Amino acid sequence: GYLLATQDGQRGSMAGALLGALGDNGVHLEERTGVLLDQVSSGKLSLVYNVLGSYAQARIEAGAPLGIVEPEDYTLVVLRTAVIPRSSRHPEEARRFLDYVLSPRGQQVLSREARLMPILPAQGQQRGRSPARSYRPIQLGPGLLVYLDALKRRQFLDAWNGSMRQQGR
Repeated sequence: GYLLATQDGQRGSMAGALLGALGDNGVHLEERTGVLLDQVSSGKLSLVYNVLGSYAQARIEAGAPLGIVEPEDYTLVVLRTAVIPRSSRHPEEARRFLDYVLSPRGQQVLSREARLMPILPAQGQQRGRSPARSYRPIQLGPGLLVYLDALKRRQFLDAWNGSMRQQGR
């Protein structure tokens, strides 16, 4: 949630309006996707926002009374990253593994078993997924490290909470 909230704050021109609407409706803050999905499944909550889609999809496939709605403006996508270190003791095996992951078969396995969106959408788009035009991948880079700093985290959360209270009045 925190990573997605920081990225929403940077990308979303409607972030202030969203915070206001959440504040107006008695938002419940929770750090764990599983807890939120349990609460919306039980009817304690009406909806959840910025949860990991693969977790929600797994619950749906297990029979939970849930649905996934992707916003029309954009949907943030958390990238799964793989690296083969130069010092790897088995670089050829690592390369073969990554080749498999990127293959049509590997993409099908990731989609079916891990419920991750395929990197190559033509390789088996998940049921119910909208076109990739609205997906906004969170780019890897030094900018992500900024929000790991304890002071920056506190400042962001204080501003986020303050905006929600102010907008939600």
